[in-house]
Amino acid sequence: MLRWNIVRNGLTHRTRGLYCPHDTVIVPDHIEPPEGPPRSALGRLIATAVDLLCIIDRAGYLRWINPAWERRLGWSSSELKREELLHLVHPADVEDTAAALELLRAGDGDVRFDNRVRCRDGSYRWLQWVAVPMRHGAIYGTARDVTEQKLAEREAEERTRLLMMAEEVAGVGHWRIDLTRDSLTWSREMYRIHGVDPETFTPTVEDTVEAYHPDDRGLVSDHIRDAILLRKDFEFELRLLRPDGSIRHVFSRGKCEVSEDGRPLAVFGVFQDVTERKRLQDRVTHSERMATVGTLAAGVAHEINNPLTWVIANLDAIDRGLEDLHGAGARAGEEIDQLSKLIAEAQQGADQVKRIVRDLLTYSRSQPERLERVDVEEALDIAVNIATNQFKYRASLVRDYGHAPAVVADQSRLTQVFVNLIVNAAQAIPERRNRDGVIELRTSVDEDGRVRVAVSDNGLGMPESVRSRIFDPFYTTKPVGVGTGLGLSISSNIIKSFRGEIEVESQEGKGTRISVVLPAYSSESGTFLMADDDPDKLRVLVVDREARMGRPLSRMLSTDYDVVSLRTGREALAAIDDGERVDAVLYDVDVADMSGLDFFRNVQRVAPHLGDRVAFITGDDDDARELLERTGLSYIDKPIEPVELRELVERLVD
Repeated sequence: MLRWNIVRNGLTHRTRGLYCPHDTVIVPDHIEPPEGPPRSALGRLIATAVDLLCIIDRAGYLRWINPAWERRLGWSSSELKREELLHLVHPADVEDTAAALELLRAGDGDVRFDNRVRCRDGSYRWLQWVAVPMRHGAIYGTARDVTEQKLAEREAEERTRLLMMAEEVAGVGHWRIDLTRDSLTWSREMYRIHGVDPETFTPTVEDTVEAYHPDDRGLVSDHIRDAILLRKDFEFELRLLRPDGSIRHVFSRGKCEVSEDGRPLAVFGVFQDVTERKRLQDRVTHSERMATVGTLAAGVAHEINNPLTWVIANLDAIDRGLEDLHGAGARAGEEIDQLSKLIAEAQQGADQVKRIVRDLLTYSRSQPERLERVDVEEALDIAVNIATNQFKYRASLVRDYGHAPAVVADQSRLTQVFVNLIVNAAQAIPERRNRDGVIELRTSVDEDGRVRVAVSDNGLGMPESVRSRIFDPFYTTKPVGVGTGLGLSISSNIIKSFRGEIEVESQEGKGTRISVVLPAYSSESGTFLMADDDPDKLRVLVVDREARMGRPLSRMLSTDYDVVSLRTGREALAAIDDGERVDAVLYDVDVADMSGLDFFRNVQRVAPHLGDRVAFITGDDDDARELLERTGLSYIDKPIEPVELRELVERLVD
């Protein structure tokens, strides 16, 4: 009866059983077995085994192998036994394999290692080894072919590397909220876009939402909630606040992952830094605005020439009248009355020139977008003043203002939209001798409380093939040299940035109505809009973790100052960096996201003129108070006394 040794964990056991796990090597009891496989059931099992079984002698030669070696590598049994094992190993793996064999000869227990072994056709197969030392320096080993697994791992690693490189080049990252584990994962590019170190920062959903501009956080939460509850795909472009106080414009698109039975599993999204694209869009927007100014220049010149004519004519008449007064005698009083009327007319003409120039400058100025409380009817009137010459010979203008509430927008950009719509309406009306063309401007509030501004005309209208493309960049039906094809595309982007939309209704041969729909302004629309922007009052910014201090401090300072409250240092730095009017800052040292000294250094960086206008509010933190005294920075202790507060603010703004 042929006996077999089972080698497990460096110990040898004699058995006739058939059980043979992967970490167990079954070998014959003598080193020189017969060439043919044993006839027993165990022998048949070894002969048909998928794993490669072998005995390696002290010199490193294969003394015994099972048939799997021939099937996997293509060598004959005799060829394999003539070769030292290391001669079959890939050159890059020889050193590690030799080290593993030395450990086995030293009798240190089982050893596991991977290497590549050469096939007869010159290719290599990856083998995963489990080997154990035996007596006389022999080694028993089991090797499993893991070539396909290794190739799959290499392909996965290469795909991951290429994905990371692509994300880095494109400035795109990806994120995933695992709803089953309540966890958030970021790709490497996400950390770069957020300006945080992946070694020290662990992202959470709460921290990620807090990283957005205060005005945008609600939208982020709403999108994620709708994705989970409604399985609704989303996309948004919002402002991100970095820890250093800088602002990045980011675009994200995502969707909910669901199980086969419809349960939400995760929310996945891509994330792109579009700050440079946003800046380019702003430049293109301004270029389009200036192109419109060029189109309107002749009309504006005409509008200015008329009042200038009155001014020049009246001043000439006044000059001559003054000469006549020297010999007027009794008629001097009547002459003076007449001259007074001429002066009044000249003043009226000068005021009209001033208004035209003011409106044109308001429309054409180039500066970063600044959201503020805007009266849409006032913006419409400015647009009408600028575009009057485009429609005055084609159509009559009808204003139907419904006393719509204000909106949150950038006034010059909103005016640009209205100018584009009015000019387009005028150009849609053919020149008619009887001037039966009509352009109507109407403002109202819809059932959802949104402000609607409709610009209607009774011009040519549009077929559906044109209407569906009017917001495409560079699409135009106007003759060459008339317009750029960017006006409505840019107008749509501007309105979207104000969280609004543009609706188009048109019927060929009857006319067009384009409606701008915007959220109405409310006290929660913006951060700094919560205070009355009284230019005669200095503004004090209070940064308080619980956002409760602004109200009592406002009561203490309301006579002479506007007081605005923010909750974090990052929000405050973002507002200051955005150019918001701030004359002094009171910073609570308990604010969690940024220490007082870090905030002070950042203020000096983004707004050096405020460096000596920052004071700190301290509670019972003796260490903070000692640090402020040592650095010479101003502070006030809680509870705050009104007289001390007013004196402190007076020193800051003096």
